[in-house]
Amino acid sequence: MKKIILPFATIAFLILSCSQTTSTTSGGGLIDAKQFAAVADSLKDEQIIDVRTPDEYSDGHITDAINIDWRGNDFSTAVEKLNKNKPVMVYCLSGGRSSQAAEFLKKDGFKNVYELDKGILAWKGEGLPVTQTATTKAAGNEIAEVTADAFNTMLNSQAIVLVDFSATWCGPCQRLAPRLEELKNEMAGKFLLVKLDADRDSHLADAMKITALPTLLLYKNGKLIWRNEGLIDKSVIADQITKAGNN
Repeated sequence: MKKIILPFATIAFLILSCSQTTSTTSGGGLIDAKQFAAVADSLKDEQIIDVRTPDEYSDGHITDAINIDWRGNDFSTAVEKLNKNKPVMVYCLSGGRSSQAAEFLKKDGFKNVYELDKGILAWKGEGLPVTQTATTKAAGNEIAEVTADAFNTMLNSQAIVLVDFSATWCGPCQRLAPRLEELKNEMAGKFLLVKLDADRDSHLADAMKITALPTLLLYKNGKLIWRNEGLIDKSVIADQITKAGNN
């Protein structure tokens, strides 16, 4: 891996912290972005696995990471090519898929498995570098990504705008979705619901420092007035929208 330049004292502290964090966790453990970078820098011939889709990987990945799609058909076959006696480091977008992949690797006999807490969203949130790979996406009927200009137009199209950052593979996101649809119907005309996909619209996710899913952003007249990460009751969202309309 191309080394990430961190002050020596910082690296020493992070490696020490990491060893303390994982000492009670069999086979590596869950570590934050800075610890993940420090461990990668400290290892020789590290094995870093990006378990997202090829399209996600091409949009930006950790340098020297190899792409093995957790939901692909050949994950188990592909990881057999790795050395089970050497540390392996795994990450995804926000932690869901990497958690499952890490458990699989441990059960498959990998001795030392490190998992990036909150995924590459947290990595980018710390300002750590990513590498992009040029690729041509297949044409189809899929929804096109939302450009920055289109997003700004939506923000200014109505006084109150609720932005929902989610992903198709995110369980809490799928549980939140029907609550938002109910709110859209129950509070028709009071706000605009904008749904963004953290994978497809990764440029907007980066710009808004999205590090967890789902994330709700409430805007009034183009200004952010409320933010929530994680699953939340419909009544709380409704109260925030009502409050925004009354102020």
